[in-house]
Amino acid sequence: MASIPEVSHCYERPRYPGEPYHWNYNLFTMVHGRSREECEAIAEKISKAVGISEYHLIFSLTEFKKVGVRI
Repeated sequence: MASIPEVSHCYERPRYPGEPYHWNYNLFTMVHGRSREECEAIAEKISKAVGISEYHLIFSLTEFKKVGVRI
C-alpha cells in the first residue's frame, strides 16, 4: 500500500482483542483528496491493488495545526 502514490502514510499496528474500543483492523493508510468521492475512489484502487475487499474509511472533520515534537 505504501508504494501507491496517493498514500501519504502507512501504518501497521497491533490489535488488542477485548479492549473497550476494539478495532478490527491493524493496517492503516492515509490518503488525501479534494472530495469524499475522490478519497473513496483511491480506497477502491488500493483495495483492488492489494486484494483486500473489507475496509473502512474514516474522514477527518477538522485539520489541526501541525506542531513538531517538543523535547
